[in-house]
Amino acid sequence: MTGGSRGIGRAIVHRLAADGATVVFNFARSTDQAAEVEQAVRDAGGRAHGVRADLAAPDAVGQLMAAVGEHCDSLDILVNNAAMEFAPAPLADIGEEIYDAVMAVNARSVFLTMPHAARTMADNGRIINISTLNATRSAPGSAAYVASKGRLSSSPRSRRSNSGSAASLSTPSAPGQPTPSCYGTLARRNLWNRSPC
Repeated sequence: MTGGSRGIGRAIVHRLAADGATVVFNFARSTDQAAEVEQAVRDAGGRAHGVRADLAAPDAVGQLMAAVGEHCDSLDILVNNAAMEFAPAPLADIGEEIYDAVMAVNARSVFLTMPHAARTMADNGRIINISTLNATRSAPGSAAYVASKGRLSSSPRSRRSNSGSAASLSTPSAPGQPTPSCYGTLARRNLWNRSPC
């Protein structure tokens, strides 16, 4: 999975490992937190392996998938959860550099991992793309984030593998709270006020 050292991703790692999966997850900078996740999973009798790979880099997805091949007998579940941290800003202040970086992590990485999964995933595999409530109820200053995660909400719900008869189901998921750490206090407050939950 992508983005497994903190927040929603961390919880997903723990749940998958508790259910018996060997979990390989990436992190970009949160080395200490990733190590905590690995240790906590091991202490609970599970298996989790963190891979330092910044998904904004062109070869990051290849690094992550190579680690999957090293630690797992097969790829059964792919969870695309990674989201780039950002400082909420008005649309007028968002330049190409910020937009491109957010898109690389939040959207491009998804469409690089999915073809790999389609080629290698076991029969009846699952692809889960974590989107956001912001795709329909955006918080102030989140234009680039909303644009990137909105792509996941409209991604194909089903996709047949290009290899043999293995089939995978691709499902976008848009959780509400808890709020990812990439939001500031004001953005958290506004998102909460807009939540239908």
